[in-house]
Amino acid sequence: GSRKLVGTVVMEGPDFGRCFFTREDGTHDSLDGGRFDILQARAAEPSCVDDGELALSLAAGLKERIGAFVTVEDRVRLERVTGSSFADLLNAALMLGSCDLKQVLSPARFIPHPLNVKGLHVLRAVLAERMADARRRAHGLDAHPDFEVWKRDGIIVRDFDAIGDAGLHGLLQMASGEREVAIPSPP
Repeated sequence: GSRKLVGTVVMEGPDFGRCFFTREDGTHDSLDGGRFDILQARAAEPSCVDDGELALSLAAGLKERIGAFVTVEDRVRLERVTGSSFADLLNAALMLGSCDLKQVLSPARFIPHPLNVKGLHVLRAVLAERMADARRRAHGLDAHPDFEVWKRDGIIVRDFDAIGDAGLHGLLQMASGEREVAIPSPP
């Protein structure tokens, strides 16, 4: 095929999802929507210096969360999908320095890391999903009438005008697993 071009994908604002690139002849162009791969770099920030004591604390928190929320079935599935041992991944993750562990425990959707080939990204996604599930149960949001469809299909289609502000508010709470955090009350 075709020659690969490197571009910049806008991650927020009016050009969200658009990839800007320069052609071989020097002209500028963009792709709007799919047909391109995204590589996300870490945000520019001051250099991080590893702190051994902080690393131990962060590793303990990660181990506690994984023990509490990641099921045996999740671990088996992760091994099957990645072809790597869950125990090896966990041990390697717990040995990371504080700078890497802060990234692992951050809300960033993707962190570039060599352990991703062993399943670190998948583990982060599963852990986040299981923790959201636990918040839903703790807040009683799993009793929402659309919960079963949400869990089964991962998407709910509703006419927002028909369900009104209160209905939309309840739907957003159920989907996020949060009652108040980042879900403002309707007007």
